[in-house]
Amino acid sequence: MGEDDERRARLMPRGMWLGAIRRVRIGEPSYGPSVFLREAKRLQAITEARARAEARRREEAEREAEPPPIEPPAPVDAVTAAFALLGIERGATKSEIKKAAWKLAWEHHPDRGGDEEKFKEAMNARELCEKS
Repeated sequence: MGEDDERRARLMPRGMWLGAIRRVRIGEPSYGPSVFLREAKRLQAITEARARAEARRREEAEREAEPPPIEPPAPVDAVTAAFALLGIERGATKSEIKKAAWKLAWEHHPDRGGDEEKFKEAMNARELCEKS
C-alpha cells in the first residue's frame, strides 16, 4: 500500500468509504466484482495500517510516561572515598599515601595542563587519609 493511499484514507471521512468502494457515476458502465474486491482489500489494508500506527503511538506514549527507576547511590564516607581516589587500600602507610597523592598531583597539576579541581581533590584526599 502506497503512502498516497494512506494519506487519502486519513483525509477521507469514514462515512465516505462506501462511496469510495462503488465509484459508479450515472451514465457510465458499472464495474465488475473484481474492482470491488480490490477496493475492499485496499481499504482493509488502510484500516490495518491505521491500527498499527495507533498501536505504535500508544507504545511510544507508554514508554515516555514511565521513566526508568533511579536507584540511590550507596552511602560512602569521605575517608573511604579519599582512599578510593588515591587508589590505595585503607590502612596504607603514610609514605604510600604520600606517593599516591603526589602521583595524582603530578598528573593533574594546573601548570602541567591538568584540571585544577582534580588536583585540589587529590591534595584534600591526602590530608584526609593521613588524619585517619
